[in-house]
Amino acid sequence: MEATLPAVFKPEFEVPLVREFFADTKQGFFVEVGANDPKKDSQSFHLEEAGWRGILVEPLPELASELRRQRKARVFEVACSSPDRAGQTMTLHVAGPFSSFDPNLAVTGMRADRTVAVKADTLDHVLSEGAAKRPIDLMSVDVEGHELEVLSGFDFRRWQPRL
Repeated sequence: MEATLPAVFKPEFEVPLVREFFADTKQGFFVEVGANDPKKDSQSFHLEEAGWRGILVEPLPELASELRRQRKARVFEVACSSPDRAGQTMTLHVAGPFSSFDPNLAVTGMRADRTVAVKADTLDHVLSEGAAKRPIDLMSVDVEGHELEVLSGFDFRRWQPRL
């Protein structure tokens, strides 16, 4: 069963806004945490096609493999989380694009069909290892309810995301 995203979250609405915001930026840098599918509903694919460089973070092995195969950006197969969870293994409840660390996450029509053990690290460590450019032009964090944990391992002053 394929999940249908509400219209306001579809890339065809977001892409023009992002392009307008970055109209003066020809060689930008993006970070997409929870990259999921290489192209479908991607927050960064259109930027990569325009010549931007970036980092993609995706904990599911099969999706990380597809990202490496279809995208130019550097791919990290890890789950970003809080500093106290760095180096630990976390259980990801796999429910298509709505996979979550919360087994009770309720998304209409979606249920986890399996679990996967994934390695956790901080976003700061991933960005350092990936030699991320500063400032980060576009940063997208889409991790189904785990956003605050991801951002607790991210130094806003150091990376200075623009959008």
